[in-house]
Amino acid sequence: MRDLPPWSSKRHTIPMPKSKIKKLIEGRTHHDVMLETCLDAGISRPRVRPVSDFSRETRVEFPRSLRSKYPLETRFRATVKVCQKHWLHNGQPKGPPYLRASDIYIQRAVPRPGSKSGRAYDQIWEKIS
Repeated sequence: MRDLPPWSSKRHTIPMPKSKIKKLIEGRTHHDVMLETCLDAGISRPRVRPVSDFSRETRVEFPRSLRSKYPLETRFRATVKVCQKHWLHNGQPKGPPYLRASDIYIQRAVPRPGSKSGRAYDQIWEKIS
């Protein structure tokens, strides 16, 4: 391969890896999606956003009681379904698609039985909704 001048656009052509962000297809269900509580700018209530699999800007419908019960940045694992609201008069999509969480689990640290130091913990997932 011959040397290309530094200003050549072909010099830095590197294939980009495919994005790991999943497309939001209405009605599709995804299992074991990691979610976390967060604060959005200008909004006082905690929100929930996906950590993996989807764009972090994607909205998640999540029980308010669980959002307020746990501190910010608490991680959850859930099954999510892609939903879309529609206008009644013409059936057109109303707003962007969003995720609805169900089968919600939270990770807890439980002291490991038989630990000599008492500082060893096991991480378990506990279903909370």
